[in-house]
Amino acid sequence: MIGAIIGDIVGSRFEWNNHRSKDFELFTPACTPTDDSIMIPPAAAATSSSLLTANCVS
Repeated sequence: MIGAIIGDIVGSRFEWNNHRSKDFELFTPACTPTDDSIMIPPAAAATSSSLLTANCVS
C-alpha cells in the first residue's frame, strides 16, 4: 500500500504529460497527492474487511 501511494505521488506530474524515459527525479515540487493517493487506504481497508468477513460466513 505504501508503494502504491508513493508511486502515485511520484507519477502525478506525468499524469497528463507522458514521460517515456526511465531517467527522472523521483520527488520534485511538481509531485502532489492525487485522488488515487487518497483512495488507496480506504480501498485496502474495505478489501481486507470483506475478505475477513467472507472467511467467517459459512
